[in-house]
Amino acid sequence: MMQALPSVVAAAALDPQPGMRVLDMCAAPGGKATLLAQLMGGQGTVIALDRTQPKIERIQSLAADLGLSDCVRAIRMDATMAAGPLGHLSSSLSLKYSQGDGFLGGKLQEGDPSSRQDSA
Repeated sequence: MMQALPSVVAAAALDPQPGMRVLDMCAAPGGKATLLAQLMGGQGTVIALDRTQPKIERIQSLAADLGLSDCVRAIRMDATMAAGPLGHLSSSLSLKYSQGDGFLGGKLQEGDPSSRQDSA
């Protein structure tokens, strides 16, 4: 899968370590989530959120193709509602894209997302 440079840079900057629990808040089609899982050596959990079932199925398919199904947990959920139900996270990753326009801007967040005020 071809990966957009901002996704690769964000995943590398996040520097996920084996055993971490990371949230990808806008996960489809699954490139960021699977890259995060690969960077963790398949040890840990990437919670991959998106709002539609077809997108979730695409994430699950890519994770399976790469042998990362045990590490990538795709969930149909609006990321704006995710903080409470998901509990403690090692890190979260959120990038904003516009279809057709490419990368518009991104925000990389590390640490416990429930302890931060977000202006986005």
